[in-house]
Amino acid sequence: MILRETIPRDRTQGIAVGLVALILLALTLMHFVTLNGHTEGVRRVISGRLGVPVDIAELRYVLLPYPRLTLQGVALGASQEIKIGAIAVNANPLTLLADSMTLDEVEVTGLVANEGALAMMSRFAEAPSDNRVLVVRRIRLRESRLGLRDIVTPVLDGDITIGEDGSVEHAVLISSATRAELRRKDRTWHAAISGRSWQAPLGPALTFDELSVAAVFEPDRVTLTSIDGRIGRGILKGTARATWNDGMRADGEFSLTGAELAPLLAAFTRDFTATGAVSVKGTFVLQGASLSALFAAPKVDAMFSVERGELNNVDLLRLLQSSSRGGKTRFDTLGGALQVSDGQLSFRKLQLGSAALSAEGEVNVAPNGDLSGRINTDVGTKTVVVARTDLNVRGTVKSPLLAP
Repeated sequence: MILRETIPRDRTQGIAVGLVALILLALTLMHFVTLNGHTEGVRRVISGRLGVPVDIAELRYVLLPYPRLTLQGVALGASQEIKIGAIAVNANPLTLLADSMTLDEVEVTGLVANEGALAMMSRFAEAPSDNRVLVVRRIRLRESRLGLRDIVTPVLDGDITIGEDGSVEHAVLISSATRAELRRKDRTWHAAISGRSWQAPLGPALTFDELSVAAVFEPDRVTLTSIDGRIGRGILKGTARATWNDGMRADGEFSLTGAELAPLLAAFTRDFTATGAVSVKGTFVLQGASLSALFAAPKVDAMFSVERGELNNVDLLRLLQSSSRGGKTRFDTLGGALQVSDGQLSFRKLQLGSAALSAEGEVNVAPNGDLSGRINTDVGTKTVVVARTDLNVRGTVKSPLLAP
């Protein structure tokens, strides 16, 4: 008879608990252990694919909430034009030992790209000369944005699809107020951009009730082939072009029909108010050394008309009796031409009409808000003129003064 030594039950349980604890400890340590010894190889692969210098602060393998490689503190470009908080890849550590990498999906979080990155990102979208070094099928963007000087840009999420040749085929970018879908066609990108309750990050603080833009992006320019929207309850239409080879330049044509004048005027100045339904049609040119300086000296040529409105801070009827400030002038129609150049606004061919008053003339607004000009007024009907007076325009936008 062979006697076998048995292990006590409590001792067996203790061994099992110990093994589980060791496994958990190993998993926990692996969650925090970095793989910085492989950083140079990963950096070299990414740099070879993108064609720019790459820096990686830390490389680690993370198990929770799911196994993945993470690259933290990534910078792209000689001047670090693109900075990325983290890049997560669904892959195991053995991927780092391969000469090439094929990744089904990459998640990019906290990407910030400055103005110098615009041309760089255009090159990234092209098919690489050697698309076997690093193959990525899909990129998901999280909490990313353009880091432009003096401009607050929205936070974006995105979904980018990459073709078999390594070039970007399709991209969708979404913010809280806008959505942009881009599709590649030959060497250009065709974009459909839409938004609601959207305010442009630069220029006048105008809020678009609705906006729909069709655009074609090329390496050094973008053409907005159609702009449709609503602003101040009016209908907006236009086209525009922009280039960025030597500084920034944009020009275009626009029309706005039946918009509320008061909220539109408030986007440009708080010193003067007026009401009515405004329609305007014109052209514009913007130019600056950088994107943030694009609206520093705009040029505008436009014709405008306003129906059934009111001018505040000036009463033309009372002015016919004495020089004064303040009051209101109601009108049925107001129209003319507007020119903006070198910071000065010039209102030409002004014509105002109401049941008891008509006026015509011109008004200039200097960059500091000072007024100059002349207004000819008639009191009476179209057939009978009761009084006629020529008024000189002085004062400021906030406190205009009209006197004979």
